[in-house]
Amino acid sequence: MLMERFKVSMDREDIFNAVSNLQAAAEDRAASASRIWNVKQDLAEALSLRSKVTRKVEDLDEALRIQREAVESSPDSERADSFIALAKILNARFKCAKEDRYLDEEVETINRGLSLERCTPIIHATLLSRLATALISKFDVSRNMKHLHEAIKRHKEALRLFEGSISMLHPDFTTALTEYANSLEIKFDLTGDDKLLDKAIKIRVKAFESSPAYLRYACLHAIGCTHRTRFSIRRFRGDFDNAVEVAS
Repeated sequence: MLMERFKVSMDREDIFNAVSNLQAAAEDRAASASRIWNVKQDLAEALSLRSKVTRKVEDLDEALRIQREAVESSPDSERADSFIALAKILNARFKCAKEDRYLDEEVETINRGLSLERCTPIIHATLLSRLATALISKFDVSRNMKHLHEAIKRHKEALRLFEGSISMLHPDFTTALTEYANSLEIKFDLTGDDKLLDKAIKIRVKAFESSPAYLRYACLHAIGCTHRTRFSIRRFRGDFDNAVEVAS
C-alpha cells in the first residue's frame, strides 16, 4: 500500500516507511518461503523507488542483490515476473553509471524470461517491451542502427500482444506505448522524417488514454514535447497551441 501511495504522492516518507516495513518482514524467520519471496520482490522494488528520492546508487545495488536472490528462489509460476523486475532494476543501474555490464545482464535476463515455456501473453509482451527498451540503450552506446531497428520491431510485437490480451489502464501497456514513441522520435532525429512525429503523437495520445492516474502527467508532458518538436519543423500553429495547452 505504501509503495502504491508513493507512486501517486511522491511523498518520501511513504517510500522510506515501505522499505523499513519490508526489511523487517524479510527478517521474519517464521514466514514461509513463498512469503519471503514476495517480500524480497517488494523490497527490491521499494529500494529502487527510494533511489529516485535519495539519488544513492547504494539503494540500487542493494535492490539488485535482493532481486537476484528473488530470481533464484522464485516459484516456476512467478519466474518471468522476477526476470522483469530484475531487468527494470538493471536498466536503472545502467542509467546511473553507463556501465555496459548492467546492460548486457539486462538483455541476458530478458532473454531468459522469453525462453520460459510457461509465459502468459501479457508477460511475454512485457518482456518484449523491456527488450526493446534495452536495445534502445544499446543503440545510445553503439549508435548501431541495427539496435534501433530491432527495438522498433520488438516494440511492435509487444504492442500487438498487449492489445490482444488486456484492457486499457494497464501500466505496462502505457510504458510500452511510451517507449515505442520514444524510439520513433530517436529515428526522427536521425532521419528527419517528420511523419515519424505524426505517428509518435498518435501513440503518445493512446498512452495517455490508457494510463493509470499516476502516469498521466508524464504522458501529457511527453505529448507536449513532441508537439513542440513538430512545431519547430513545420511551424504549424496547431502544434504550438497543443503544446501550450498541455503545459498549462
